Amino acid sequence: MTTSDYYGDLGVSRDSSDAEIKQAFRKLARELHPDHNPDDSAAEDRFKRVSHAYDVLSDSERRKLYDEFGDVGLRDGFDPDLHRQHGAAGFPGGRGGPVGFDFDIGEVLRGKGFEGFFGRRGPQPRPGQEFAASISISLVEAFTGCTRELSLNRAGEAASTLKVKIPAGVHDRGKVRVRGRGGRGQHGGPDGDLLMTVHVKPHEHFKRRGDDLELELPLTVAEALQGARIAVPTPHGEVTLNVPAKSQGGQRMRLRGKGMPKRSGGFGDLFVTLRVRVPADPSPELLEAVSAIDWGTPEGRDELGW
Repeated sequence: MTTSDYYGDLGVSRDSSDAEIKQAFRKLARELHPDHNPDDSAAEDRFKRVSHAYDVLSDSERRKLYDEFGDVGLRDGFDPDLHRQHGAAGFPGGRGGPVGFDFDIGEVLRGKGFEGFFGRRGPQPRPGQEFAASISISLVEAFTGCTRELSLNRAGEAASTLKVKIPAGVHDRGKVRVRGRGGRGQHGGPDGDLLMTVHVKPHEHFKRRGDDLELELPLTVAEALQGARIAVPTPHGEVTLNVPAKSQGGQRMRLRGKGMPKRSGGFGDLFVTLRVRVPADPSPELLEAVSAIDWGTPEGRDELGW
């Protein structure tokens, strides 16, 4: 029985185009991503449902099976021709009619009908177990993509080494599925998958917000007052940032396309926050020079009150 509504999860109709489904997923993914909803378990669960729905509906073959048979059509080892042959195309959630079997009772009495539909007696094919694993990578590795070697242990087999490619732009707690590298299938059933959770370690200077990055840039008082051209590191290489004169501490500047790789193509942005710093141990000469300047009163301070 169908227990899911992937179209409903994405907020689209059954006849939506691939482009409409992709657009709906991208909008919901931005709204629900855990990076934008910290400590919100409801948003995280919804994000997982939306991601799974897109995994199904963005695959043309899986979408056809889901449309015709519902959840049943997505199971490992499912045989659509066999179900159509015996009149079972109408699973709830699919586009057909009620579930039913169409066979000749005479053949059943002669010992033929059940064998054709249910298969010969004996062990039935069973898919292998899904394996789970987790790895940790740096933010730099998440930017470029990387390869990890894992030790794969299957019951009754010698340990083997598996190389897994981590795609560029992977998010913290992102999933990487390796087909057929889980438990062995039984009696001719397909092997299970290996599902890896990727943990992206925090960076010393860059903070990630979805596909964007944030960086705090220290400035001297002179640079903030007079303006300056400052070399700023980015994942794409060093760039020159033009800091305008009379810049304020906390002011944010955007470097477009200098963030993380996007799943849809292109890159996010890098947001630079200006931090005006004064010397921690100023010289007597500096203090004397500062005292000689009439700095005035900072704008807005006279308006402070309880």
